[in-house]
Amino acid sequence: MSLPPQPHPHLAPWLAAVLRALFWLATLTVALAVWEFATGAELPYNSEGRYFDPTEGVVYHQQTVEFWAVVLVVAAIAAVGSLWWLKKPPSSRFLP
Repeated sequence: MSLPPQPHPHLAPWLAAVLRALFWLATLTVALAVWEFATGAELPYNSEGRYFDPTEGVVYHQQTVEFWAVVLVVAAIAAVGSLWWLKKPPSSRFLP
């Protein structure tokens, strides 16, 4: 008869701190990506996918909206995953 797998308590505080930092970083990244996606999606792009803002002197590209959508999805998955791990009971965090 084999023993059940035991959690690694010496890794728990260190890994929990890293995952808390990952959660907050991912949450802030989600907020930034939502802002950039929403503001970029409403710009009137021309047929080449560009928009020139004469007040700022900046050319915005339509492809950056797709980039921020990908960043949004990846950061949201990281935030939800780290929060899920942190909400697990400490005794089951390192068990398979």
